[in-house]
Amino acid sequence: MIPRRACVRGFTLLEMTVVLLLVALMSSVIMQGLTFGMRSYAQVVKGNDANWNLFLTQRFLRDALETTYPFDPQRSANQAYGLQGTASRLSFSAAMARSTAPGALNRYELFAAADDRDTHQQNLVLNWGPDRNGRTSTSARSEVLVKNIERVELSYARTPCNGGNIQWLDAWQGHRTLPALVRMRVIFPNDDRRQWPELIVGPRVSSDATSWLDPAPDTACGRQE
Repeated sequence: MIPRRACVRGFTLLEMTVVLLLVALMSSVIMQGLTFGMRSYAQVVKGNDANWNLFLTQRFLRDALETTYPFDPQRSANQAYGLQGTASRLSFSAAMARSTAPGALNRYELFAAADDRDTHQQNLVLNWGPDRNGRTSTSARSEVLVKNIERVELSYARTPCNGGNIQWLDAWQGHRTLPALVRMRVIFPNDDRRQWPELIVGPRVSSDATSWLDPAPDTACGRQE
């Protein structure tokens, strides 16, 4: 007796169409999830890079300001003292990083300036070069420290008198001594999520600078000249 051939039933065109539609739908959902994940990852990385840049900028400025050198006015050209500043611009002389020459100084100028490509945008800019008796040399270099800021705010504290409160000034001009503290704030546009922790630095003088200083500077309470 001849055995019956097993009946094999294949997929219909409608069933194949439904399967393909389900596969396409699942692929679309997966791709959207991957795209969202990659976009979120990119934003996190970008935010971390921006915060890391702010951290490095603050650390550099702290290190430089802490090594600010005051000048004896008699040896300064045009009365350019060790540190001079306004509410929006700061100029100071500090030790060169990793310098092999004892007492070698750089002159730094910190300010907000319009971007070269977009005049509606401001950047935090630093000019620096070898110090020339309180002036920046003609070979000064320029670098953008922080891009796209609204403004920079600077203030300077006098040494407290008889345990009194710190007095913050909008400018420090023509003083033969350094301010007790320098405070720096960087303000970002409203839609910018970056945050600048308030930077407060106390300038100090390292031991190799003692020979540069006036042996009896005027530090009378309430008067710093």
